[in-house]
Amino acid sequence: MNRLVAAQVVGRVMRSGAYSNVLVQAETRELEPRDAGHVRFLVFGTLRHLVRIDRVIAGYSKRPRVDPQVLDVLRVAVFELLETDSPPHAVVNGAVEAAGTLGGPKVKGFVNGLLRSVERFGDPSPGDRVERFGLHPEILAALDETWGTEATDAFMEASLLPAVTIARRRRASVEVGDAVPLVGFPDAFEVGLSVDTADWAVQDAASIAVGGSVPLSGHGPILDMAAAPGGKALHLYDRLSAQSEDGSRLVLADAHPKRIVRAQKRLRQAGWYPDWVQADGRSAPFVDNTFDAVLLDAPCTGLGTLRRRPEIKLRINPSDVRRMAGIQAKMLREAIRVTRPGGTVVYSVCTVTAAETIDQVAGLLGRPPAGIPGQAWGNGILLAPHLTGTDGMFISSVDVS
Repeated sequence: MNRLVAAQVVGRVMRSGAYSNVLVQAETRELEPRDAGHVRFLVFGTLRHLVRIDRVIAGYSKRPRVDPQVLDVLRVAVFELLETDSPPHAVVNGAVEAAGTLGGPKVKGFVNGLLRSVERFGDPSPGDRVERFGLHPEILAALDETWGTEATDAFMEASLLPAVTIARRRRASVEVGDAVPLVGFPDAFEVGLSVDTADWAVQDAASIAVGGSVPLSGHGPILDMAAAPGGKALHLYDRLSAQSEDGSRLVLADAHPKRIVRAQKRLRQAGWYPDWVQADGRSAPFVDNTFDAVLLDAPCTGLGTLRRRPEIKLRINPSDVRRMAGIQAKMLREAIRVTRPGGTVVYSVCTVTAAETIDQVAGLLGRPPAGIPGQAWGNGILLAPHLTGTDGMFISSVDVS
């Protein structure tokens, strides 16, 4: 019962704060690949269009309150009826069957009646672009002011589409087989993997671009300042391995113990056993001028990852942007402090608000990293689904004087 599984995942995402990509992977692990793909499609599609879906349900429901689990079944079904070519009878019957596991004949009758109305009359009053994109109106307006409406719409429309799975080839000797290379992103390929292997690391091309931007020349230590969940750190390790180094000059730090534990597990599975420093990057426990290079992949609002985690746009509000920008500014100051003169801080965030990107490096000796596709923006470069087919990512190489 893929529709019931999808409804349960949607409910947990909305009520527990879980990330959809993590939860979908966990809940579909025992399913056949075709069923897992169907659940993934239903969950992500429902979350992408949830604002519209909930308005439509409210318009057809005569109940002052709908049981949350029944609402989740309705949400998935309304997504299918409004946004897909699924046969309506299969959608309605599947939803009624799923509702039957949650209640008696009255629940099934309610679900059947509401969905038959949606099937018959559709969406009687389509909403505006704020509803279509599902982003907080103040954040959407800020993007309009920064980029213009046309570019904002292009970004948001691209963010409504599913993302393909990209993996990084860990060594040049790895056979690529049927994997499709991504133009402009060395060692990035479209693959049929969902988890890391000894030869491949599942990682979006934008994240691969970040790991490839950190200079590794010289022999001094290199800091990954917010290293969990470990994907970019592993990229640095693989790059050093290609230079016949063992990775011992990499220093991995993160503020969150649970994230460190998960990252350690991932890196061990990849064959690397580095030490970690648990430390808040806002007050880094390192002396001045310690590192040749620092990677600061800073915590952010994550609006560049909406293709993979669409629920983010339903959670983020302007105060979150301001809060994250404050954290980023403190971490960036610390990253510069612990970098030696002549060294480099690579600042990156998987988001697109001006406050978290160009504003952070304004006034610094920042520049776009060389050789990366994207659009120059302020003292850095912007990658985005409508520009590069990747997650949204801002990267700036800051020279430390």
